[in-house]
Amino acid sequence: MDSRGAIVKPLEESQVRELAAVLANAGVEAVAISLLHAYANPKHEQRVAELLRADLPGCFISVSSDVLPEIREYERTSTTVVNAYIGPAMRRYLTSLRERLCGQWHPWAIA
Repeated sequence: MDSRGAIVKPLEESQVRELAAVLANAGVEAVAISLLHAYANPKHEQRVAELLRADLPGCFISVSSDVLPEIREYERTSTTVVNAYIGPAMRRYLTSLRERLCGQWHPWAIA
């Protein structure tokens, strides 16, 4: 993508799939995706995320154009990386909390 969001070079989907295999073998639990001009056109980022979600089920995928679609790449990338870092822990915590709360009777629950 160029700075206006025009596609300069098509996404190499085969390279993304090769990367997914490497990440799967490494046992990663989170990935941050931040491409240079995704603020102008998030198409490549979104496609990378789609491919990784298909090849890495259960992996937490953080996409900069979803997290912080701003022009400044440092802020966008660092925020996306922090989101990817805390995402798996938050998902585990919230899943556990939901399971604990749903298994108990609450006075405000309608029987």
